[in-house]
Order: sequence, then C-alpha cells, then structure tokens
Amino acid sequence: MREVTVRIPDDKYGFCMELFEQLGLQTEPASEIPEEHKKNCAGKN
Repeated sequence: MREVTVRIPDDKYGFCMELFEQLGLQTEPASEIPEEHKKNCAGKN
C-alpha cells in the first residue's frame, strides 16, 4: 500500500472526502501545522 499527501482547497475539502469515501480509500485527518513552523519554512522551497 502507498501513502499519498493531497493538498485540497478548503472549499473542495468536503467534496473530496466524500469522493474518497465512496471510492473506498482510507483517509486520516491531517494535523495542523503550527503558525511558527509555517513562518520558519516560508520561502525555503
């Protein structure tokens, strides 16, 4: 089995989660990234 990370816009989240469920895909809620980490990583990509 493979693990995939998907970035979904907030306004499409409900639709995508319902679609994944109907397809029988296992989902796990993502943990929120603390603002401090977001600021530290900004521009490092």
